[in-house]
Amino acid sequence: EDRFTDQPEVEAELRTTIGKTYQAIGLLDEADRHLSRAAALRDTASPAERLRARLRVGVLRVEQDRLDEAARLITEVRDAAAALGPVDESLFGDASVELARVR
Repeated sequence: EDRFTDQPEVEAELRTTIGKTYQAIGLLDEADRHLSRAAALRDTASPAERLRARLRVGVLRVEQDRLDEAARLITEVRDAAAALGPVDESLFGDASVELARVR
């Protein structure tokens, strides 16, 4: 928990990998703990990286059947990605697909 406190980028990457692994094997509570922390650590990252981390949490919320929360979060990511313009067009597309899945 405190091994990389002085290296938030490293901790965020590790937690993302761990969280995605837990998610893939269906341990959603463990995935949530790591992906949510990774998203919080991304506050100093580029706007696209911050949004990508939040989108991962939104996708997890879908799998947790927390659809209202997922829809709100993914909509926020999609709208913010649209405002970024061509910086990361795939982010807008990914968020749009996930939002359609929620609906």
